[in-house]
Amino acid sequence: LLAERGVRILHLTTSFRSLAPIQRLVNTAFAPLMTGDHVAGSADYIALGEHRPPIPGQPAVVALPPPRPYGRRNLSNVEIEACQPYATVEFVRWLIEDSGFEVEVPDPQRPGHRMRSPLRPRDVCLLFRRFLSWNRDTSREYVRGLEAVGIPHLLLGARSFHEREEVEALRSALKAVEWPDDDLSVYATLRGSLFAFDDETLLRFKARYGGWHPFRAARRARGDGGEPAPEFASLVDVLDFLAELHRRRNYRPIVGTVQEVLARPRAQASMALRPAGNQVLGNAQRVCDLARRYELAGGRSFRGFVEQLDEEAERPASTQAPVVEEDAEGVRIMTVHTAKGLEFPVVILADMTAGLSRGAERTVRPEDGLCAMKLLGLSPQELIEAKKIEDRREEAEGVRVAYVAATRARDLLVVPAVGDAQRKGWVQCLNDAVYPPAERWRQSEPAEGCPAFGERSVARRPGDLDHQPQPEGSVRPGLHRFPASGAATGAAEEVGDEEAQAAPGGEIDAVGDDGYDVVWWDADLLDERPPASYGLLGEDLLIDAGDDANRERFERWRSHGEDLVARGKEPSARPVAVTELDSEPPGEPVEVAIEQLARSGDRPGGRRFGSLVHTVLRDAPLSGESARIGELTRLHGALIGSTVAEVTAAEAVVTAALASPPAEAARTSQRVLRETPFLLPLDGDAEQRIVEGAIDLAYLDEDGKWIVIDWKTDLGDLDAPSGEDPAGNGVTRGDRYRRQVRWYCYALQQLTGAPASGRLVLL
Repeated sequence: LLAERGVRILHLTTSFRSLAPIQRLVNTAFAPLMTGDHVAGSADYIALGEHRPPIPGQPAVVALPPPRPYGRRNLSNVEIEACQPYATVEFVRWLIEDSGFEVEVPDPQRPGHRMRSPLRPRDVCLLFRRFLSWNRDTSREYVRGLEAVGIPHLLLGARSFHEREEVEALRSALKAVEWPDDDLSVYATLRGSLFAFDDETLLRFKARYGGWHPFRAARRARGDGGEPAPEFASLVDVLDFLAELHRRRNYRPIVGTVQEVLARPRAQASMALRPAGNQVLGNAQRVCDLARRYELAGGRSFRGFVEQLDEEAERPASTQAPVVEEDAEGVRIMTVHTAKGLEFPVVILADMTAGLSRGAERTVRPEDGLCAMKLLGLSPQELIEAKKIEDRREEAEGVRVAYVAATRARDLLVVPAVGDAQRKGWVQCLNDAVYPPAERWRQSEPAEGCPAFGERSVARRPGDLDHQPQPEGSVRPGLHRFPASGAATGAAEEVGDEEAQAAPGGEIDAVGDDGYDVVWWDADLLDERPPASYGLLGEDLLIDAGDDANRERFERWRSHGEDLVARGKEPSARPVAVTELDSEPPGEPVEVAIEQLARSGDRPGGRRFGSLVHTVLRDAPLSGESARIGELTRLHGALIGSTVAEVTAAEAVVTAALASPPAEAARTSQRVLRETPFLLPLDGDAEQRIVEGAIDLAYLDEDGKWIVIDWKTDLGDLDAPSGEDPAGNGVTRGDRYRRQVRWYCYALQQLTGAPASGRLVLL
């Protein structure tokens, strides 16, 4: 409609993210697929404009073949799913440890510029179309492989959090605490990694005492007040521990019980010694975070929290994951939907057997107010009639998802592809762009920056197993050159994409009109499963070497830890509240005017009343709507236990405050701050103090000057001596209040650069 009225359409075409070869491959792959079929929801394709040249000496696009894609006779998705994870892990290991590849990162010394840096684990991202296939976590084998080869990783949003051994062990222990009669949970707790009693001890104990009930079995083991048999002493001790947790579980914070379950067996120490110990500890800490979140959301029952954990574990799309810092080290593992808007130096597309689309499961007709969907596997007639168009829409969505995945890569894009034949799946959109013409499958060149390749991109076939080798017909490993595509000059992800921009003057800053190269990897180099990783990462620390070597190492480690703890106890800065400061702020004194509103002499006072007034002033609209003020006053009064008299008086005080000249001036200001907290380091302060406080109300006047307003409900005389002046230096309550406002003004001046003055308003 706007275009029809003469509004010019500007396509944002130059993408500053990916290298030119990646953009050319994307153009070649998606230009034929994004046809502009708006009925099916397909976008018009506008080719990506080039900006970044290739990095010399290393490929920009790699085709990564699963080494063993065959079943007994034919290509098999089951076999591809079995071998692709460890092949991908081996490629990631080579990439990080042996390749010597570089990626471009922001230059900290020159903002807006980039520099080349050695590739690190955090530069690599594994992108999945899905995390769940037939109730199976597709990321699990990738995670296990990365752990086995010692590569740090960050799993974002996969279901496997609740299926991790340490999380299941914690859940079992918490269930045993809540339900001591649940023999299975108690057994899982005793046998699991937290306490690790062997089966023989547990079965002998059950045969002698009839079970593992934390109350009854432990009492039987003691007999008539005596001690249990020596071989069962530690087991009875753990049962007593579970019984005590059960007694106290509803009389303490839930997170306290979780932490005690971890602390008693010193679980954190054993978790840290496991492969990927940081991930294991992060998962355990995440359970503690979930307990805190449950209580903050209003949960009070320990049983409710345990049941919530079980419900989350059983959900098909449970997405709990450890908290991840932006700069944390490790290979990123996430879905394409999670990665929207992000970019990574290296992107590896994983789980190639995931479908491009799922087929139509619902149809919507807004004009009829109709939504028809499958129920129990059965389709209504309306969905059957609309199936063709809905299938086209699902396919168009699959193409868009694949496009988003391919355009996340900056320096290297890795596409899974079977060496013997093209396969359908969510990455099939890229097939025509990575497979050379059939007549050139066996024609490749050495790939710069890559290891020496062999002759095949399939490591094992059924004939190989039968000792009947066949003529090699797979795509030959090495560099394959692709000519320039007609779509290689133009497009952005979509008009208005924040990740693409129009080049100055509307020109496309192209690197060149050449084609692109794809390096097909040698499947034999990937055909090696990672070692099992069930042992301890630091097992050598626990072995008696027959001399003092290990003890000396332990003592050095412990001494280093004690030094870190001691340094950590020394504060690098000391926070101090504005109300605790006994000195004036630096610089020229700031003017502080005092204004007193009419007040009733018999109205309530004190801390609770002042807290109620300030809270309502924080939340009430500056317009001073009486109905809203009344609602807020009653609400906050009920929350802090105010009396009826305090609520009535607070409503009147707030109404008067919002009708006062300071509030009226704030209403007309273009910028207003209300209950704004601040932290202000004091430059050159010997005590390294950080001033903290909260400004009740501040606004910019017409001259660009801050007017800071501090509400006071204190009924005391301003000229009376301050309670903080025991030495009798003549400091009055008014002096202290004015000093406080001057500190607020000083903080606002330092943080914004604008001048400020203060007003003390007595309510």
